[in-house]
Amino acid sequence: MQTGRIAGWAGWAALGMAAAGLAGCAALQPPPGKDTTVVAQAAAQAPPTQEAAPPSAWSKALQAKGCTLPDPAVGDRVEQLQRELEPLGLEPRLQGCVSLAGSEPGPALVLDAWVTDGRKAMAVVRGPLADGEALDLGLEAGLQTAGQPKSALQKVGLRPMPDDQVSPDVQFNRRWWQGRLGAYGLQAVPGQVRTFVPTP
Repeated sequence: MQTGRIAGWAGWAALGMAAAGLAGCAALQPPPGKDTTVVAQAAAQAPPTQEAAPPSAWSKALQAKGCTLPDPAVGDRVEQLQRELEPLGLEPRLQGCVSLAGSEPGPALVLDAWVTDGRKAMAVVRGPLADGEALDLGLEAGLQTAGQPKSALQKVGLRPMPDDQVSPDVQFNRRWWQGRLGAYGLQAVPGQVRTFVPTP
């Protein structure tokens, strides 16, 4: 009988301690109030902080050439183009920037396709593909002076020959080059083969 009383008393004591513990836990929880709700909502709505991405190598190259473009993402687009062309044995090369006159004046990029591996490049373009030289886009050869290497033709001011005065291979290269740049938001200037205007 005594044992039963002790057991019953112990059970009630344990139950009382458990209840007190739960009450203590409840007391530790702050009641939901206006202040905590406002803080929680503000934390949920706050945008995550993002650090500005460093400028790409092409963005730096454009700045070095004095190319002030309205869209800073142009350098990133040309860098994507470079990554596409590298496995094909080609790379874009910036010759400079020019200001276009007319109804919509603005900066334009003068870009050549440069052959880095002629054996690979022959799978996508045509003509003589010597490593370390620009892809033949049919520039006016008459401007070359004696003793200058062929790469000296790759200057900003050189004009392309008309389509009917160049070979089918050159015509193919022109269409291919303009198509690749067009895919990255660089529109060919009419009458030019290596001058491109960034589009949105």
